[in-house]
Amino acid sequence: MSSIPLDFTPRYQQTQILDFVQSSIKDGKKFIMVDAPTGVGKSYAAIMIAEWYRREHSKKAKTDIITNTKILQDQYIKDFQFAANLKGKNNYWCRSQGMGCGDAQVINKASDKRCHACPHKIAQTKFLRSPISLANFHLVTAYSMYSPDMLIERDSKLLIIDEAHAFEETFCDFIMSTYSERSLKILDVWHEWMERDLDSISSLTELSDWTRDVLVPLLEQ
Repeated sequence: MSSIPLDFTPRYQQTQILDFVQSSIKDGKKFIMVDAPTGVGKSYAAIMIAEWYRREHSKKAKTDIITNTKILQDQYIKDFQFAANLKGKNNYWCRSQGMGCGDAQVINKASDKRCHACPHKIAQTKFLRSPISLANFHLVTAYSMYSPDMLIERDSKLLIIDEAHAFEETFCDFIMSTYSERSLKILDVWHEWMERDLDSISSLTELSDWTRDVLVPLLEQ
C-alpha cells in the first residue's frame, strides 16, 4: 500500500478482508459481501481494495466508494484527502448568488447567466477524473436514474458500497411515491370516489395502472 499516502500499518482484520476480496475476484466472483464488526476500519480496507485493484488490473482503473450519508463521506475525506468527494449541488456555495449551487443554477438559467467558477462543477470534474471517488447512495441513484451519461463518462471499474445493508431502504425511500387524500388535495385533483379506488388497489401494477389512467389525465387538465 506504499503508493497511497496512509500514515498507519493495516490491521490483521483489514489484510484478511483484502485477501478475501483478492481470492474472490480471482475466482471470478463479481459480487462480494464483507460483514465486518465495528472498529475494524472498513474505510481503510476499502481504500486498500481500491489500490490493490488498480495495481493488479490497470493503473487507469477507477473505483467508486458510496456511503449511506454525507457524514460518512466527510469521515472518509478526513482520512483520505486524495479521494474526490462529490455531494449534491446545494452542498456547495455559489458566491455570485449567495446561495446553494443548485438554487443558483435555476436562477442563472432563468436570467441567462453563468458562473465562471462553479464549486459544484469543479467537484464534479474531480469526481469524473479521480482514480478514487466518493459519493452517497442518493446521489448515485439520482445519476443512475436521471443522468446515466455521468456514470458512463466516469467509467468506474469497481464499486464499493459502504453500509450496504442500508442501500435497499435508501433506494426505496428515493423512488417512493405517497398517495393520500391530503397530497391529492394539494394537487387540486382530489375527488371523494378516489378513496374507494385507492382502498381497492392491492398491487404495484394496479397502482401504476390507476396512476396512468386516472391521476395523470387529471393532472394534465
